[in-house]
Formats: sequence, C-alpha cells, structure tokens
Amino acid sequence: MRRAALAILVLAAALVAYALFGRGTSSPVAPQVPEYTASLATLAASAPFELVLKPSSPPPKVVVAYAFGIGDREPNPLDAPIELLPDGAVRLKGSPRALLGAREARIVIGTPESIHRFDDALARAKSGESDAKVRVLTLTISP
Repeated sequence: MRRAALAILVLAAALVAYALFGRGTSSPVAPQVPEYTASLATLAASAPFELVLKPSSPPPKVVVAYAFGIGDREPNPLDAPIELLPDGAVRLKGSPRALLGAREARIVIGTPESIHRFDDALARAKSGESDAKVRVLTLTISP
C-alpha cells in the first residue's frame, strides 16, 4: 500500500512539473540576427556591382543569405554569387544581366533555424518584412 501511494505521489509530482515547465521546444530557437547596412544606397542596372552588407554587431556563427530581384512579378533569385565573410558581412558580386527587369533588390539574411528552405527566404522577399530573426534589406535599382 505504501509503494502504491509513493508511486502515485511521484507520478503526481511529475505531472505537476510537466504542467508547469512543459516538455520544452522540439526545435532549436533561432538566434537573433543584427541589423545590416549596405555599402551602396542603390544598384545601377547598367554596370557590374559589388555589394557588401555589414552587421551592426557580431552575428550568429552561421548565417544564410539569399538575393532576389523584384520586378513586375514574383521575386526572382539574382544571378549573383553570395559570399559570407568571416566578420559576418555578406558580399554579392554580379553583372548588369543579374538585375535585368528588376526595380529593387531584396537580400534576405538569417540563420538556418530561421530560414529552413528557399521558400522561407522567398516568402520574406515577397513581404519585405524584417524581424529579430530574419533581416530583409531592400535596395533600389536605377536604370
């Protein structure tokens, strides 16, 4: 009888602990990504470009970045190699052809925890909205 009462007491304590503290999160929490500033205010559609985006503070160790051109239709990935630099900066280099038909360039920066797939980055490029876990920088493209 004492063993049964003790087992019920332990089970009740476990249920109370579960109710108070939950079982935790099943997925890792995405770290915050700092604000980024661009080395250029606009991109010229008629010339090759090199764009460097610098973080305002040290970013998380692993950062992912996607670049899109925004024109009359859906955002299109820019044909511009993206390089993640050791200091957390993001560099894009491209030819004028990469900007063809675009009025804006949107660069989406986050962590693998906050941008799981290409479609997540595409959705952010469409909305243009930033938060603490994903930054979206928008640059005007001049003719």
